[in-house]
Amino acid sequence: MIEINGYFTDGCVIQADENFVVRGKTDPDAAITAKLCGKQNQIVNAVADHCGSFALEFAPVKGGFSTYSLTFCVNGNKKTIENVLFGDVWIGAGQSNLELELKYLADKSEVFREYSEGKFRFTDVPNVKSRYNGSGFFGLTEDDGELMPPVVWNTPENKNIDFET
Repeated sequence: MIEINGYFTDGCVIQADENFVVRGKTDPDAAITAKLCGKQNQIVNAVADHCGSFALEFAPVKGGFSTYSLTFCVNGNKKTIENVLFGDVWIGAGQSNLELELKYLADKSEVFREYSEGKFRFTDVPNVKSRYNGSGFFGLTEDDGELMPPVVWNTPENKNIDFET
């Protein structure tokens, strides 16, 4: 069994030029090996604690449009996350107008072109209540060790974005 924080799913964007940590859960005291494969490669190892929680810290990766994969191995089980990009990550929060669909943008034709060219990706991050901060915040695990639920990244490949009026 390997569970990864729900932010890290196919198509995700990870902040470039900064260390990044992937948290997850597996069997208690199990050894975990993670491989980042792409333009820059890394192998990171960790051991889960007695509850099965683990954290893998990766060195910074340069931003760009080269895609990567992240593979996690535990006791012969593998989980791979594909189509990973490194770039700038922006979090929009706090206002209800941030929930509007892209089809309502005034300059939606330019946004659609840039999206189709793979210049940006986005996701809706669930508002997960945490005992740590009392409200939702992406990427944090709750005090009871629960991971953030998986998100779906909107990429040009999955074509589930409505730009029509």
